[in-house]
Amino acid sequence: MLGMCIYAIAAEWISWGLSKGAEKSGQLIKYGSGKLREKWNPEKEPVKIDNKYQKGVKVARDATHVAVTVSGFLVTNLCKATVALGKQLAPHVKKQGAKLVPRSIKDKVNNKDGESKVDDVLEVAASGLHGFGVVYNGLENAAKALFKSLANETVNIVHHKYGVEAACLADNAIYAAGNTGMAYHNVSNLGVKAIAKRAAKDTGKAVVNDMVDERQTRKSKT
Repeated sequence: MLGMCIYAIAAEWISWGLSKGAEKSGQLIKYGSGKLREKWNPEKEPVKIDNKYQKGVKVARDATHVAVTVSGFLVTNLCKATVALGKQLAPHVKKQGAKLVPRSIKDKVNNKDGESKVDDVLEVAASGLHGFGVVYNGLENAAKALFKSLANETVNIVHHKYGVEAACLADNAIYAAGNTGMAYHNVSNLGVKAIAKRAAKDTGKAVVNDMVDERQTRKSKT
């Protein structure tokens, strides 16, 4: 259990560090943006943007937002499906996999709990999976925070230099581009290879979690 606690604490600290790093980076971006505006004189006349371009970019932003929402919904439900599939396959994978483990690994070692070497491996594997999930979420949240900071300060600079209409165009264009990237990321997770990879990964997680649960049950009875 000590190993699992160490992994969990380390993952939480890394995630916290990523969050704080993104927060500090956002502050530095804002500071740099302010300094740039101080040195950059606005145009004498605000730039006028043809209304058809404003509408076109706004439509693009709205459309890509819908694409992100729909593709995100599909990916979320795909995750639920592969997790359910993994839980169904886990007992069969565990049964067949046990046949491949050498007896020297499966044999119990001489300790007070009578645990096997496999138990130690499972503890590391389970804590590693948990830690990976925590760090991955931390990375994703940090990336979103950085994108928002960069987008907002870019719009502020454009507003300062070229006026309201240019800033409105920049705002819609930046978020349309960001939405496009997010939608592409979601759609790439819906391909056949991506689904097979996710199903295999979720099955592996289910196998490890089942075996860890069995270990905890066994220890509680001793």
